[in-house]
Amino acid sequence: MSDTNFQGRPLVDGFMAPPAGPVYMERNDVLGMWHSELGHWFEMGTLYTMVAGLLNLLAVYDAFAGPMIITPEMRRKFEERKQKRTGPSEA
Repeated sequence: MSDTNFQGRPLVDGFMAPPAGPVYMERNDVLGMWHSELGHWFEMGTLYTMVAGLLNLLAVYDAFAGPMIITPEMRRKFEERKQKRTGPSEA
């Protein structure tokens, strides 16, 4: 059986570090117990948490930038700028 202990340098403050101490492959850790006891409900909870996080990012973006609504005045200004760059088109 190979040694599964982490021997590398720890990351800043242990962020995303493996569990401390020996890791036994034949026994469940906490995450393994959640998977075995909750089954697919654990995965659904993870999915809902990730979707909620993405919705929070959208809410932050909306609060920062607001909705993008093109008014007729803005459309006219865009068309004027486009004509200045390309020149008047001959029809």
